[in-house]
Amino acid sequence: MHDIWNPWHGCRKYSEGCQNCYMYYLDAMRGKHGSDIYKVKTKFNYPIQKERDVIFFLLTKRADRIMECLPDDWEDGYENVFLNVACENQKRAEERLKILREIPAKHKGVMVTPMLGEVDLSSFLKEGWIEQVVCGGENYGGERECRFEWVQFLSKQCQEADVRFVFIETGTRFVKEGKVYRMPNKGLQAIMAHRANVNVEGKPIVWRLFDSLGLEIPKSDLYVPSFREHCFSCGNRMICNGCSNCRVCTSSVRAQVEKMKG
Repeated sequence: MHDIWNPWHGCRKYSEGCQNCYMYYLDAMRGKHGSDIYKVKTKFNYPIQKERDVIFFLLTKRADRIMECLPDDWEDGYENVFLNVACENQKRAEERLKILREIPAKHKGVMVTPMLGEVDLSSFLKEGWIEQVVCGGENYGGERECRFEWVQFLSKQCQEADVRFVFIETGTRFVKEGKVYRMPNKGLQAIMAHRANVNVEGKPIVWRLFDSLGLEIPKSDLYVPSFREHCFSCGNRMICNGCSNCRVCTSSVRAQVEKMKG
């Protein structure tokens, strides 16, 4: 992932994971309300401004709406679209993954964010259609705890199924071995998630991308992520295409890390 593109702004809260939505939090800081939905004024056509093929990572909690929103020529999916559902707890995982399983798509994944409890995906992972699992704790205005044993349990499931697992951030309130760590800075959360050493490489995700003439683009011509030294200590690196303005590298974040070492 590289750029976040939202042609529409705003959302109506839908389930438990929405309680402390980051978008509502950030909108409130600007004197706005997150439930106001409107078309963005800039970057509405952002993807077609790109000179290269774009891989779309689509994420939703509303799995039941995916089929009715797919384009007429979707058939068994587009090669450059990765469909993902967010599942914050076991109830939502059972509910949404049963729907996602039946939707035709080239690539499918799961985001257990914000992680609000132990989640068992083993039965779905064994079926072989999930290519990636991402998890992370709650941040911004929310402080519901994320427990390390939950993360470890999910990591082990992915390891056994040879599926990529990425722990991107601890969340503001992270509990490990009974001790509560409060980390309000997202950059710090990403560093500590990396240090947890639970990420799983899994089977490679293969992308078949085509140019405007319908010819498959050779692997040698595809975009290659470029990382800086600090990127290798970030929990997001496995799903990131590189970032030139990463908050992880700030001196304030590094100072907090050194403080926590003590």
